Amino acid sequence: MISVIKFVILLVAVTFVPLSALANNYVVDKDKSQLTFSGVHAGNDFDGVFEEWSADIIFDAQDLENSAINATIMPKSAATGNKMYDGTLPQKDWFDVKNHSEITFSSSEIKATEAGLYQAIGTINVKEISKPFTMDFALDSQENGAMKATSEFEINRLDFDIGKKSDPKAEWVSEIIRMKLDVIAAPQGE
Repeated sequence: MISVIKFVILLVAVTFVPLSALANNYVVDKDKSQLTFSGVHAGNDFDGVFEEWSADIIFDAQDLENSAINATIMPKSAATGNKMYDGTLPQKDWFDVKNHSEITFSSSEIKATEAGLYQAIGTINVKEISKPFTMDFALDSQENGAMKATSEFEINRLDFDIGKKSDPKAEWVSEIIRMKLDVIAAPQGE
């Protein structure tokens, strides 16, 4: 009998990509993975982390056509350790978490660029604004079939109306926000 969890994973796989004999479902190790962000405010660097996020990963380097990444970030979980920043980020002009509870990325294609280097090409959606997005990432094998994915990329916050009313010319907060992704994931069932 299929458990509820396996059924949900199967349903997600069927909904987003064709099933393949080669592509594996990967489960993220949340204790060893993180999604961080950084920028500049009033001339001072700041760093933060999204504490709540998830990713559905179907991947096989030999079957990229049937590989896919679908990620969801909860913007209300953004934390910098600075009381002012953490109080401002959820507000309407910034993440507007009352009306926009999720940031999503869905790949439409994954391709290899070099040995161990890949691109996930797809769409990012922030505050109901969808834009084409390409994320370069590196993969390294870990113990027991797990993989480590790392990526560094930039988001232009003004493209998604983040802080656009209060700081439209990026005079206080940098227009470019740097993102860093470190993910450890293992094939499901291992």
